[in-house]
Amino acid sequence: MLNCSRLNCLNKPSFECTCRNERKYYCQNDLTTHLNDQSISHTVKSLGINFDPEVINLVLGSLIKTKNNVKNHKKAIIEDFSRLMSQFEERARILCRTMGDHEKSIEKAINDIKINPNAIPENNLKKTLALNLEEAKKECSKWDLLSVNLNSLELNSSISQWATIVSDIDYLFTNKKELNTMLQKRVNSEYPSFLPKKESFNSRPPTINLSNQTRSQEFNSPQTNPNVLNSPQIPNKATIVRSNTIGCRNNHELKWTVTVPFIYYRKNKNFWINCGNCQRKFSSSCWHCETCDYDLCEGCGLNKGLPSQKMKCDNNHELLWRPDADMFYENKGQEHKFRCRSCNIFKDEAHWHCRSCEYDICQNCGINKGQSPLCGSVKCSNNHQLSPSVIQLINLGGLILAPKCNCCGVNFNGNSYTCNQCSYYLCPDCYIFFTRPTAGHPVFRCQSSHLLRWVTRSEFQCDYCFDKKNQERYRCKECNFDVCMSCSDILLNIVIKGEQKSHGPNNHPLIWVANISQRNGGNHSTCNSCGMNYKKAGMFCCNTCSNNYCLLCYNDPNRPKPQLQGIGGTGGNNLVNLLILNQLLGGLQNRNN
Repeated sequence: MLNCSRLNCLNKPSFECTCRNERKYYCQNDLTTHLNDQSISHTVKSLGINFDPEVINLVLGSLIKTKNNVKNHKKAIIEDFSRLMSQFEERARILCRTMGDHEKSIEKAINDIKINPNAIPENNLKKTLALNLEEAKKECSKWDLLSVNLNSLELNSSISQWATIVSDIDYLFTNKKELNTMLQKRVNSEYPSFLPKKESFNSRPPTINLSNQTRSQEFNSPQTNPNVLNSPQIPNKATIVRSNTIGCRNNHELKWTVTVPFIYYRKNKNFWINCGNCQRKFSSSCWHCETCDYDLCEGCGLNKGLPSQKMKCDNNHELLWRPDADMFYENKGQEHKFRCRSCNIFKDEAHWHCRSCEYDICQNCGINKGQSPLCGSVKCSNNHQLSPSVIQLINLGGLILAPKCNCCGVNFNGNSYTCNQCSYYLCPDCYIFFTRPTAGHPVFRCQSSHLLRWVTRSEFQCDYCFDKKNQERYRCKECNFDVCMSCSDILLNIVIKGEQKSHGPNNHPLIWVANISQRNGGNHSTCNSCGMNYKKAGMFCCNTCSNNYCLLCYNDPNRPKPQLQGIGGTGGNNLVNLLILNQLLGGLQNRNN
């Protein structure tokens, strides 16, 4: 350890002086004295500063925190890019499919005219053919049958605004005296176009606030879990915490939460909620204490003087997340789209919807109202985000090796989405499947408890009604499980209404069991009403006498019984026995009557 060159000086040297071909070390005070000797030439340099170890640790901690922040934002940009590209690809497919349909229609008209114009039905095309030449020229000149608008300029503008980076890192490497206050530069975070507007709690009654850190992992955004505004209370213990708030028995503020059924399903595989005040059983949005798992239904909250913050239609019905709403309108003879009641724009996307009033709010307007869309990010089985990669085939002495997709099980190469930590691979088709809108309630699951997604039109057989259809539907691609729109409507209505039926003279309650096959050791279960066998679909079951009822019979015990010669059927004698047994047990009864 160096010491000051002046005799008897115990201070640590801060400077080195080279003079008379000799190096000497001085503290600051002694250096001043030493330099007073002008008879010799001095070459002085600093030995450096003695930094406080605590300051060093503080600065290192701040830099490491900033570095991690950069890495996290970089990761978020990649994830968001992958999600947007998937949506872009899906939009391109829809447009190309539509253009293909138009092309076929025009080609058919051309062939009809060439082959047998008299066979064309009475329509404007045939009327035009019947005109004289001059009139036909005028008619054809008025035709404006198709136009396509490529909004590339608007898209380029959106791309430039998609993600902005505000940096003042050069402050560390210059002698600037002040930071350029980055908070003034930021516009609602680095991703302004994808985050809901934040409302002041005191400026108006509290609104749903789904922050990045509080979204459900089964939902949208590459960020995660749902934290929602909930507030339950018991008459003698729940107290008013402050104006326009309710507290649980431990005085935690309750918040209105859209995703409470998902929260409980993740914790205990049960999506039913019990109101802490009236003890009513339900499965929908409510006031919720995340700390105590305490809940208060909408009606009890209103009785406590706090209206719910639900998105609602003009008749006060709550808007539900419905990926199937566009197909609902198409089945009514309308177009496959809806008009948002907030922005008045026609759109084709999963959105917030009231089925009875045909009232719709789009995703963007929902975000502006504080309610984020329920869309899942793509992760591996251990909840790690996936990154794009390219898979190359490996040739080991003539043996070709390729990874297997963890969803569809097919070996593939080329573009992939991978978690290297878990050796998890998704092929491009399966990745696109996982970017599809998720169901709006956790009741929509397969036997393996995978949340179903709403997929595009194709042929399938519904695992509840066994009807073969060609339409959009809820699907688990990994388990090849499909639910048609009609059956999904029935199931959702039963759950949202909180209806529970019983059976037999002793009124045994019937409980919904999604994984009926696992419960029966992988074997099928037979409906005690219609005699159909079910292996993939959930059923309503009696834990006392082991009776099972399919979704359709639970919904309508008097429905016509199907012929047992198709998929899921049993023998005719078995059907007779089951029907007699059902009559002896008294059939299904609604417990609410």
